[in-house]
Amino acid sequence: MERGLRPDLPALSDSDPSYSPLDLPVAVWWVEWEGGSPLFFPVCEGKSPGKTFSRALATHLRLSVCEAARRGAPPCGVKSGGQALDCRDAAGCHAQWLYKPRAADGAKNYPRPVLVWAPALEERRPVTRFAVRLVLWGRVALGSGPRVMDALLGLEEKGIELAGQVARVRLVDVKQGAAQTLGERVELVREQRPMSALLAFSTSFIHTQTLVREGDVRDRGTIASGQLPLAEILANVAYETTAWDIEDRGAVGEASPLMHRHTNARQAREAAREAAYGVQVIASRLEPAYGGMARSKGNAQGYPENGFWGWAQISGNLQPLLPWLAALSLAGGGQHRADGFGVVGVGWGRD
Repeated sequence: MERGLRPDLPALSDSDPSYSPLDLPVAVWWVEWEGGSPLFFPVCEGKSPGKTFSRALATHLRLSVCEAARRGAPPCGVKSGGQALDCRDAAGCHAQWLYKPRAADGAKNYPRPVLVWAPALEERRPVTRFAVRLVLWGRVALGSGPRVMDALLGLEEKGIELAGQVARVRLVDVKQGAAQTLGERVELVREQRPMSALLAFSTSFIHTQTLVREGDVRDRGTIASGQLPLAEILANVAYETTAWDIEDRGAVGEASPLMHRHTNARQAREAAREAAYGVQVIASRLEPAYGGMARSKGNAQGYPENGFWGWAQISGNLQPLLPWLAALSLAGGGQHRADGFGVVGVGWGRD
């Protein structure tokens, strides 16, 4: 696929137009599980069924790639005696990318590149058989496919803790979809010449932005209902996708404009925000989704997991937004999407 400065194929560097986030490779796996007896994933404060499953998988994923973890070391980033624990093999360890990746400058955590969604578990009813979608987001995740399989087998061997009890699950089948770049997926959509799109927010979408309270007091808060903040959602997707692609390139030794990550990601964000103003939300039904308060294991601070779910239909010039809508449909959006939050299905229409 041709790369360059076409507005729908944003370059990551003005000095080298060969960089494009649309080169990011992605693969989708569907993993089928079966329980020996009906399984019920309880809903607890600050948790969801998908989060329970994804955290169990993340634990086994870390064990499959980290020798220190197998010796009983605490999770990455957990403090001991007030001091953060240093990894003895940070340069060669895949755990920092598969378990809890951080930017090269240490400025922030990125979502884990193995994204989990278990549709049947979100229905909040006992199940004996259920499928889980795994999205392997980027070069490191795809190169670590055998480690992901080890984690799945570890989950089968050790089980999942539910309400204080260990539930056994059997790995029935793994369907590994072929890897495609984000650009290849966009081209398949572009051929349809869509004029509208239906966005289905399948799980709680946690979007945080600055809100104006009484007396012109500005605060950070979550959007629970009302008008869909489409421009801000797609702008965030553009920023995160661009920044992740640059980090991901560097992690596998490819040439990468790492020093200009924020500048390039910010340019993509602003271009996506401007393009989104050419699209209208012509119909929607969004409802609050309250998840309660969760606590960070790192600093024990509480944070709300409130968001919205429902659907929205958009129409207009979708062409410059296709990369970010495609990324949204694969990786989700908002906060905690590695745990199954922010899952968005996208359907295309010609009129």
